[in-house]
Amino acid sequence: MAFEKMVRGKIMKKIVVILFVLLNIQIFCDTFYFAQVTDLYIGAEVNFREREQKMTQFRIAALPISVNKLKIPLEFVAFTGNITNNGVKYTDPFVKNGLDEIRKINVPLYFVPGNHDIYPGNFATRFNLDSFKKNFGDISFSKEIKGVKFIFFYGENLRIPSVIEGYDPFGWLENELITAEGK
Repeated sequence: MAFEKMVRGKIMKKIVVILFVLLNIQIFCDTFYFAQVTDLYIGAEVNFREREQKMTQFRIAALPISVNKLKIPLEFVAFTGNITNNGVKYTDPFVKNGLDEIRKINVPLYFVPGNHDIYPGNFATRFNLDSFKKNFGDISFSKEIKGVKFIFFYGENLRIPSVIEGYDPFGWLENELITAEGK
C-alpha cells in the first residue's frame, strides 16, 4: 500500500507537469487541433433488435462524415477506449462494417483500448488483446505531433488486476514521461 501510494504520488506530480505543459502549448508551437472519440461500442448491435442495429449503424456511419466536414484542420483523431464491445469478433459483419466506416476519417487515427475492448466481463483474454493489437496497434504508445509528445496510455489494468504478461503500466508511463521532458 505504501509503495502504491508513493508511485501514485510520483505519477500525479508528473501529470500536473504535463497538464501545465499542455496548457501552454501555444507558447511553444503553432496552434493545432485534434478530436477525441470514446465509447463507440461497435459490435454491441449484434445483440440488438433491428431498430437499434440501424440506429447504431447510422451513428457510426455519421462519424466520418461529420469529422471530415469540420472547418478546422485536425491533426488526428484519438479513439480512447471501448471502440468495440465485450470481446466481439472482428470478422462479424456489424463489427467489420463499423470499423470500415470509422477508417473513412481523412486524418491519422490512434486507438487505445478500454475495458470493453480487452476485458469481456472482468477478465482479460489473450485472444482479445491479440485481436485489438492486430486491428488497431499497440495498447500504449506515444506520438510526437508538431513538437508535442502525446502519450496514449492503456490503464484499465490498474483497476482490474492485469493478466497481460510483461505490461507494466507504471513503468511504461514513467519512461514515457521521462523521455517527454521538454516537449
